[in-house]
Amino acid sequence: MLYPAVAVPNNSFDYSSASTQNRTTALAKGISADTKDGKLSHGLLLDEYHQHPDKKLYNSIALGRVADPTSMMLIITTAGTELGGVCHQEYEKCKLTESNLVDFQIPGDNVVALSRQLRKPLQDWIATGMVRALEVPVVDYLDVGNFIKACMELYNLRLIACDAWKLELFAAKVGDWFETIAARFSQSMKSMALPIEQFKEAYLTGLITSGDNPVMTWMMDCVDSSTDSNGNVKLTKSKLERTKTRIEGVIASIMSFNTAVDNEGQ
Repeated sequence: MLYPAVAVPNNSFDYSSASTQNRTTALAKGISADTKDGKLSHGLLLDEYHQHPDKKLYNSIALGRVADPTSMMLIITTAGTELGGVCHQEYEKCKLTESNLVDFQIPGDNVVALSRQLRKPLQDWIATGMVRALEVPVVDYLDVGNFIKACMELYNLRLIACDAWKLELFAAKVGDWFETIAARFSQSMKSMALPIEQFKEAYLTGLITSGDNPVMTWMMDCVDSSTDSNGNVKLTKSKLERTKTRIEGVIASIMSFNTAVDNEGQ
């Protein structure tokens, strides 16, 4: 860490004699993981970040950058192998883009068979990051949790619509933090009627789009509907092509859109 100093400790290197356009007195100093240093730092080099158990050191030294708008931090690391680690969370953040803020997952050992069943280029979608092939044959809750945490930090996500039936199960898998942002959402026919109409109007008027995401566009094309005696609309898969269609992304989008509308301004 490089920062101003009036005295140079014995274990530090004196940069005061360096040839610069505007000569200043400064020093470079290595710091330990439990340090509280970081104030008025001009340059920060954080190595092997994936070995850190949490973000405490990063937050401590990064806070000092506020005092110097020209301060720069360099982090040298890999994503690491720990799915719950700090670097894996950063890795998930880097994969997020405004046009692809979705996370579709499929079992990695069933890609070819599922691609033939759905008649869709799943291998291409995986290669372009539109779909993720999991190494396990079931939902990886911790991985989904890390994706949500990345969205929380990158987009200031405050609420996430969650099927009330699955909320407690998911929270038990990823941690109690999830319940602080989870908005319970019932998928009963009566509860979904208004959200479906709101989403339909927003989609048809161009207020929301699929973002040129081929997976989401395909799922929108898979949607069929039915109406009960009270006029409530329910989204369904086409009866003739049920095994070849998926609409989960559309249902999740409707839940999210309605939650955003109901909590606008909060």
